[in-house]
Amino acid sequence: MKLPDNIVTALRRQSHHFQCHAEWHLARVPESSVRDHFRGAYDHACRCLTEPPGAPIPIDRPGSGEQFLTMHHGMLKDFRLIVTGVGADLAEYAPWTNVPKDIAAALHKLAGDDGYLQAALDEIERLVESPSADDLGSFIESTDTVRPGRPGYDLHQRLHVVIGTMEKELLDTEWDMTYAGNAHRNAHFYRLHGWIDGFYARWQQLHPVPVGPAPVVVTPGAHSLTPAHTHGGGAPVR
Repeated sequence: MKLPDNIVTALRRQSHHFQCHAEWHLARVPESSVRDHFRGAYDHACRCLTEPPGAPIPIDRPGSGEQFLTMHHGMLKDFRLIVTGVGADLAEYAPWTNVPKDIAAALHKLAGDDGYLQAALDEIERLVESPSADDLGSFIESTDTVRPGRPGYDLHQRLHVVIGTMEKELLDTEWDMTYAGNAHRNAHFYRLHGWIDGFYARWQQLHPVPVGPAPVVVTPGAHSLTPAHTHGGGAPVR
């Protein structure tokens, strides 16, 4: 779902979190996995990304999972400021409380397993109670090539692919959820990542240690996805 033009214009003025989102993800690809035709873009991304939250950590190394959580938490904070700054309604971009049924059905079809989402959620619940935010983020961000094989792995990437495929008319446009350089211009990006951020918020609440860019204050709300792809409720504020 396209973001309104005034919000997209404001996103383009942001320097790091939004303009460099694709480069940030590219720079975190393990170097051994970079294909020749991506080598130039990969080297450029690694050279130019030096702003907070620091140099990208490849996703096969310790610290990458927590960095995934803190980076996207920062994007969500900036996005909330932008939305309120243009006078828009934050409730339009409220996080999921659960994966919407139509998206869950498509996710199961992609995974070839009707138990895939529940397996992912069970593992996330276990990791929320574990002592490591890095393990939590690493599992959510795991891929077919990095940390594969655990039940429910590759959840974040598969959700992006599923939403992008469902929105066929937006594929190969600047709102394409399957491409990191464009996904942040899609409203579903903030609903999905707000949902992921909720797990990080719960981890922080259970483990009162200095973590991430801000302390956690969660405002619960009821959010759902209707067939028309609309949301209601309030967004977490941290």
